[in-house]
Amino acid sequence: MSFGWKTLLLAGVLAVAGCASTRLVSTWRAPDLAGPPLKKIAVFVLNPDENLRRFAEDQTVRSLPPGTSGLASHRLFEKPEQNIETIKSRLGKEGFDGVLMLRTVSVDKTQQYIPPQTVPVPTGPMLAGPVVDPRTLDVYYPYVWGYSYQTTGGYTAELTTIVVETVLYRLPDGQAVWSAVSETRNPDSKVEMVQDMVSLIEQQLSKEGLIGRAAPR
Repeated sequence: MSFGWKTLLLAGVLAVAGCASTRLVSTWRAPDLAGPPLKKIAVFVLNPDENLRRFAEDQTVRSLPPGTSGLASHRLFEKPEQNIETIKSRLGKEGFDGVLMLRTVSVDKTQQYIPPQTVPVPTGPMLAGPVVDPRTLDVYYPYVWGYSYQTTGGYTAELTTIVVETVLYRLPDGQAVWSAVSETRNPDSKVEMVQDMVSLIEQQLSKEGLIGRAAPR
């Protein structure tokens, strides 16, 4: 078997352990919720990493659909504001009717043993040359015939799981109307994690009719 096949095989095994994914673990919606979608939302990301906070807030604002506008908290306040009355006063004066807040709940790093993997690898002429039309048996069978088996060694991989809580509040009463817990496994980067999570949240909020244009009656 050529070195190229060994490299591809190992990459496939690594992908099983290291593939990034983001999913919603749980969601909640206020049972008595009524009214049109929110029109102007302030986005707060609670994270000590200032660069990540600003990026995540801006990314969330950009993801909002037509019908709902947003503004990042770092564009409202020069530094993270901790006084809730100051925040509510500023948002009320500027006509915000909602707050979307995201916070990191946990970052869990664990070690997982990946056992040896044995998979069939073709050794026939298909390793080189153009793709053959599979509709002709007389041509295709000799082309793909023959397999060998390659076994990779076991190894230990670090798995990272990041849990984020998102809550949507309606103003001026400040009551929560929707919340979600999302989980991201093995993100390739913080940028990728934020983009995937924000996209997922936007899709869910739009589906729930909480943001965007109101559906015609």
